[in-house]
Amino acid sequence: MNLIVALVVVYIFEPRVCHQCHRVESMLANDSVSLPCGRRLQNRLVKAAMYEAMADFGGGPPNQRHYELYSQWATGGWGMIITGNVQVCQSHLTLGRDVTLPKTAAEMESFKLWARCMKSSPEKSSPIAIMQLSHTGRQSPRFIGGRNPWTPPSAPSAQPMTPKEGLLSRLVFSILFQTPHPLDSAEIESVVSAFVSGAIVAYDSGFDGIQLHASHGYLLSQFLSIKNNHRVDDYGPPSELKLLHDIVSSIRAEPRIPASFVIGIKLNAGDYAGDQFTEEHALSHIRSITAWRQVDFLEISGGDYESPDFMGRANPRQAFFSYFSRKALEYAHGTEDMRPKIMLTGSIRSVETIEDCLSHR
Repeated sequence: MNLIVALVVVYIFEPRVCHQCHRVESMLANDSVSLPCGRRLQNRLVKAAMYEAMADFGGGPPNQRHYELYSQWATGGWGMIITGNVQVCQSHLTLGRDVTLPKTAAEMESFKLWARCMKSSPEKSSPIAIMQLSHTGRQSPRFIGGRNPWTPPSAPSAQPMTPKEGLLSRLVFSILFQTPHPLDSAEIESVVSAFVSGAIVAYDSGFDGIQLHASHGYLLSQFLSIKNNHRVDDYGPPSELKLLHDIVSSIRAEPRIPASFVIGIKLNAGDYAGDQFTEEHALSHIRSITAWRQVDFLEISGGDYESPDFMGRANPRQAFFSYFSRKALEYAHGTEDMRPKIMLTGSIRSVETIEDCLSHR
């Protein structure tokens, strides 16, 4: 089975030099790739999601700063552009300046303009525009997380945040992060509804699809992680994928959203890197998600606020992510046109690295 269409490489540039991707000529990265939903990327270069910190403090819609940034990125020749995380819950922000779902018609117009900016490429083919949807879960801090300081964030279990080492780090964590409130079944249904609402907003705004952020220690990642999910109901191990599956299935079943709407998932390789996790457990998630036949691409990332590997520069973590991604290709069973594409992110900063990733897939 030809795996050339099963790997999407992310090549991240700072905005001021994103035009360099036009120099990527006569290489595997320039091959187009079809997603299971039928949409086609003009090449395998993706602008991955990065937190912009440009919304108004307290959360709000995209604004002029977003329009200017994404209009510039739109000229970079990307196959796909993914926004920074858009929070589906106003009371669970990250650093206080998160984009949140629109509450008024005027805010909805801001999202429509944002989508148009992402497709403003002068080239004949514009990149596919993807909105990343996120719920911070227990990593929503006190004071700037969108709640009053006495209300704890929500999570699968009452598992507090703890840094790996350092007295100062522990002190800061004890001030910023509260022991979370375990979600009950009705609250979980509200979470599913919030993500579906986010997908409807994305489609109605002109986006081509969404990416569900199940990485970096956010809520969906917390449910997938045995370290954080101690539930004994239908959403606990060994059914830790149920919440994610419910969200994906509900979006696909939404009559206002067409079958051609792209759905991606950002997974956390770091969740499986500890002693208590096995490679087989990690890859079983890939097999299960592939079997749903509802997901178009899987991004492999890693780290969380306790172990923020995703914030580092080139380091050995990339070797694990790359290895995990390549193993994921083997486990993403199914016919070629229905397998989710694998997207590798992090420390890919040269044409040579892109060539190496694609040629050794």
